Amino acid sequence: MFSRPLLRILTLSLAVTILAGTPAWAEYRHKKLFADRYLHEPVRSDDCSVCHDVHFPKGPKQLAASGSDLCYECHDTFDGGLVHKPVQEGDCAACHYPHSSSRRALLRSPPERLCVPCHEGKKGGRHGEAVLTGTCSNCHNPHASDTDNLLVAMDGGKCQACHSDVGKDEHVHTAVEEYTCDECHNPHASPPEETLSCLECHDEKADGEVLHPPLEDGCDECHGNHDGPEEFQLSSPVPGLCLDCHDDKEDGKHGKVNVGTECVSCHNPHSTDSDHLVITEAVKAPCATCHPDVLQGPVRHTALEDNRCDDCHNPHSQPPVYTLRCTECHDEMIASRFVHEPAKEDCTDCHLAHTGDHVKQLVSPPEEICLDCHDDKEGGEHGKVNLGPNCVKCHNPHSAAQPMLLTLVPDASTCQTCHETQIRGSFIHSAITEGDCEECHNPHSDPPLETLACTDCHDDLMAGGVQHEPAAEDCAECHQTHSGDVENMLVEPAPDLCLACHDDKEEGRHGRTQMSMACLSCHNPHSSPRQKLVKDLEGRRCVSCHITKTAGSHVHSALRDYSCEDCHNPPVDPPEMPPISCRQCHLQISDQSSLHGTPSEGRCTECHDPHSSEHPEQMKELETTSNAVCLDCHSDIRRKLTNGRVKHEPVAEGD
Repeated sequence: MFSRPLLRILTLSLAVTILAGTPAWAEYRHKKLFADRYLHEPVRSDDCSVCHDVHFPKGPKQLAASGSDLCYECHDTFDGGLVHKPVQEGDCAACHYPHSSSRRALLRSPPERLCVPCHEGKKGGRHGEAVLTGTCSNCHNPHASDTDNLLVAMDGGKCQACHSDVGKDEHVHTAVEEYTCDECHNPHASPPEETLSCLECHDEKADGEVLHPPLEDGCDECHGNHDGPEEFQLSSPVPGLCLDCHDDKEDGKHGKVNVGTECVSCHNPHSTDSDHLVITEAVKAPCATCHPDVLQGPVRHTALEDNRCDDCHNPHSQPPVYTLRCTECHDEMIASRFVHEPAKEDCTDCHLAHTGDHVKQLVSPPEEICLDCHDDKEGGEHGKVNLGPNCVKCHNPHSAAQPMLLTLVPDASTCQTCHETQIRGSFIHSAITEGDCEECHNPHSDPPLETLACTDCHDDLMAGGVQHEPAAEDCAECHQTHSGDVENMLVEPAPDLCLACHDDKEEGRHGRTQMSMACLSCHNPHSSPRQKLVKDLEGRRCVSCHITKTAGSHVHSALRDYSCEDCHNPPVDPPEMPPISCRQCHLQISDQSSLHGTPSEGRCTECHDPHSSEHPEQMKELETTSNAVCLDCHSDIRRKLTNGRVKHEPVAEGD
């Protein structure tokens, strides 16, 4: 062991030599680290302290920093979407010596062997060690890249550097143009070039249910893999390419002589959902290119509008155009029991086959075509003069389940086309909302509108013995017939409607001022079994306003049974008559031999509440602990109770 003074001297000496340079004994000790041709710059400049810190190391081997952080103090970081694993883990020494090397960039092994220990599977093959001498960096970035597999940017055409024959024809595959050869090829496969199926990128070409047979066997029957002399890399020009297989289509009206066999105008060369690869969704109408006359009218047959001429025509038949019957597609038009004669025999009596100037390709305007045969329907309110005539609003022009080709029933929307003013109100007659105008009207009668009586449908409203006169004679005095802005289609709201006839009922407690004339609370507007159309009062109608009358726990039997009219006559003025004599109902009072003076004089309400009370017999509330009600009349007894010293116990307790 060194003595303490000697240890201090050695430590100080080591620090000085590290900072000042490498001493001879240290250089001898680390000689093998600096022996190769290419030196790390700090080694070349004899400045070990750039990487090592003897006093405060932060990494192994007295390194001044750990991992790649030390290297990044001098070297830029490697940015990219993908980073080489050793770089990502901060292990620069996996590929580089830190002091010296016999190879450039301080590589640990020659380039042809450096990558192999980790990427053993890439050693063989055309792009392996034998051909490229392991110069993987020709195609891969050893540190970081924005492309998969650390590939370098291919803008420079690195593949073509060796494969110079690729891309020489006029039309080149997109991947070749963009130097993305790896989209189709796996350079490290065995064999090294493994061609992917074209449909892995161009899968939309096989979306249809019907495939072109060459598409199933391989696209190279028609296309070059990398390039070709014709557009889309075709191996030969159309029509010759198609006729190599389809030589039977060379002649005829749609063959090579007449149309140059522009087969792709009508057929999809890859796949489609139609037989014979016929185009089903063309951008333009290919048939109209040669047959422009079929597009002259503004209204077109649906098949023509959708470029589906083959729905009706067979272009390869002999003769080449064969017309199908309309009903072979439109069979639903004649599916009902009664069929229009022209629809049964020849649709062209009314319609043009391809295009026309009128709706549905009609041969003449709608207001005229029906009258060409049905001229007897031209007059009348619903004839040509008034309706146009728009016959199809009520009749089906092809077939119907009812005679005269009538549709189910003309609904409200049909009628309101002309009679729109009838349903402008917020409240609409139920027959209109349900589309049953014919419940009240007969459109073909003379006059054309025949109104039924309202009571034919609403007979339940007149079931009472006493009937409201307007309801019995003419409902239109109070109601609108089709619609209105007041509930129940009233001509005007209550109370104005009722007061128009019953103006004598406007004043009084139950009149307009107090009740806003809510007449229907007590009266039925159509009929009632009671006089004056009074409703059954079982519904507590009186107490809905006079709620305080039933507040007590002891209620008068007439009020409890809602028989207020036993004592009151509300229509009189004043509307509430004084109570009739209580003795008329309470006969037992009259049978007593000696009657209390108050009831015998008809003054029952001085002691009793006529409606309800918290006390038995509906006695009024006692004002003091004594019987104040009694003493109001019996003043002589009041004086005795006031001045007397001794009181009878029931009297003293107010009983």
